Amino acid sequence: MTRAVRLTLVLGVALLVQTFLFDSLPIFGARIDIWIVLAVAGGLATGPDRGAAIGFICGLLFDLTQNGPIGLGALIFTVAGFLVGSVQRSMSGPSQWVTVLAAVATTLAAVLSYVAVGVLLGEGEWLSTRMIPVVLVVTAGAAVLTPPAVRIMSWTEGEPLRSARPRDRSGRSGRSTGARRSPISLSRA
Repeated sequence: MTRAVRLTLVLGVALLVQTFLFDSLPIFGARIDIWIVLAVAGGLATGPDRGAAIGFICGLLFDLTQNGPIGLGALIFTVAGFLVGSVQRSMSGPSQWVTVLAAVATTLAAVLSYVAVGVLLGEGEWLSTRMIPVVLVVTAGAAVLTPPAVRIMSWTEGEPLRSARPRDRSGRSGRSTGARRSPISLSRA
């Protein structure tokens, strides 16, 4: 399967999950957003360039499924995917906690940026206390869902699902780069 087919499959399943699960189960009047999770996971798993592309696609899907200004989600999620991919590359030794912290920080910044730019574009009702649970629920959802989403987004790049890790500074996954031994050579060692 090619990268494009895998990514299309993941985005199709995400659309179903968002539509039939997350949109129908509000928490404190807010809904978890799978699109920002996939944009952040795309940046963490694939680096800044592919992260920006994945963020753009996820942002467009967000824009098409929400009532906000068309293009705003694409802009914010593109920047989010690029920035989190850049930060991930600059850190050594990616870990689960780094992934969660990057997801929380990026999601919080993306949601606040989305609201701020939306207010500037005339969505004045967004500047209310109703946004507090939205920010909290979306950010908490990203903290919980991003680690498995990073594995899934790494799978879209062709890595095995069981061993996918965020990319390190050189762009490689966290797996060992040493030569693989055959099962025969392992039994002799």
